[in-house]
Amino acid sequence: MIARSLSFTAAASALWTVAALTGCNPPVTPEAPKTPQQTEQPDSQDTPENTRTPDAEQHNATADIQDTPEDADMTYELSKTGPMVMTHCEAAQATVYLLKDNKPYRVFSSEVDLMGNQDSKVCIQLLDLNFDNIQDILIPTSIGMHNTYYRAWLWNSNSGAFEEIPDFSKLGAPILHPESQSLEFSTHISAAEYELAEYRLEGKTPVLCRAMHVAHDADTDRFTVTSRINQDGQILEKTDKLSAEELNDFSLRNLQPEE
Repeated sequence: MIARSLSFTAAASALWTVAALTGCNPPVTPEAPKTPQQTEQPDSQDTPENTRTPDAEQHNATADIQDTPEDADMTYELSKTGPMVMTHCEAAQATVYLLKDNKPYRVFSSEVDLMGNQDSKVCIQLLDLNFDNIQDILIPTSIGMHNTYYRAWLWNSNSGAFEEIPDFSKLGAPILHPESQSLEFSTHISAAEYELAEYRLEGKTPVLCRAMHVAHDADTDRFTVTSRINQDGQILEKTDKLSAEELNDFSLRNLQPEE
């Protein structure tokens, strides 16, 4: 029973939280050359976080281009009425071109983790992170045996551009819950420790709904579960000591705001 509780993957975490979560309301062408004039890096890692401004982030994330790239690797339609994009992947760099009238007019790029497959042309993931029926763009930055992390960009229909979600790469690979319009993340910390968390997006800001951190104590054969829940903008925290049997019945859906 303990071994079953300790085995942990992102797929397994989905089984623990399959349910209705409440409390959060609501192809391929040759390579394309790139030049410094065509691409800009979104948010240099050397830039101190407290010196960035929203305008600077938007400028770095999406740059206008004058020259049309000769080729691209893949083309994606993000919705029936929304944007189309072309992507190019080379030397662990993913470049995304926005299309207007089938011609690229804006571009952004990011480092990408290809899991050692440098010949791969598929370098982005598409998910509707804010449930507006337009696919958003995720670029994997770190892919491991247990945890995968992404940078993510939301489509802004008003500005006609993709805007990056700050700090998304710290959260992991999301599982979408359309019924609560929320995103669930799982983090494998060690063989005896993991965390599950649920967020909703308010604009470009991930807001915590609830989270549970689980650690196994081999000496007592008990599990310490630290729970956090957002109640009216305040994060309430409590700790429980559970047996393996009790942990099997405990999940994010157990965490509800107090009446």
